Amino acid sequence: MEFVKVPRSLIYNIGLGDKRVIAYLSILFSGWNGKKVSDLAAYSLYSSFRGTGGVISNFKILVSKLLSLGVLAKTEKGIFIAQTCEQFGIVYQSEFNKILAYRKECMQLGKRINHAHLLLLLAYIRLHMIHMQGQPCFYSNLLVRISESTGLSVRSISACLNVLEQLEIVHSEELARYQTKDGVWHSNVRIIVNMKIQGNIKYDWKSEAQRAAFYIRSLSRQNGG
Repeated sequence: MEFVKVPRSLIYNIGLGDKRVIAYLSILFSGWNGKKVSDLAAYSLYSSFRGTGGVISNFKILVSKLLSLGVLAKTEKGIFIAQTCEQFGIVYQSEFNKILAYRKECMQLGKRINHAHLLLLLAYIRLHMIHMQGQPCFYSNLLVRISESTGLSVRSISACLNVLEQLEIVHSEELARYQTKDGVWHSNVRIIVNMKIQGNIKYDWKSEAQRAAFYIRSLSRQNGG
């Protein structure tokens, strides 16, 4: 499986907790047969702690809820498949593997990295990226608004964006303060662009970021903000 389409309803369902996207991706990328949740946890690079509040307990609840919500279904052979048809954010397996490899590297060095947050944020960004012919492919928002939509703290989002850039997945930058036609000043506006196409194809992302910044300012002047 080259990529997974993460449904909007899952990305926005804060009540499912911060592991909702990593669980969904792990189920589909691994071709999990539903027999051992410990296998799913291991694939996601989590410990096999089985106590209340542990990842295995959390994943069991998530699997049940994902089935009941209709975003997952089970085949006759017990393999889980995506079922929903709605807006989605794409995460490529090459990106998923890269994030997990970074998690493993950090664990070996005694560093903490929340890979569940990285994948949730990436799915959210991809859901909202603008795709219009002739226009730059980007996403623009304030970190505080992303926080409200995902349930992640602004601090976590900022840290995740730094890691995603380090891994050459997405680039983000804050635009200089600017004034729109209606006289309103805008600050802390951040643009985010892919650093590679389809997860691994190189392209001139720096020019794409410049185009995105120009597009936002031009649109603001035309529409008054």
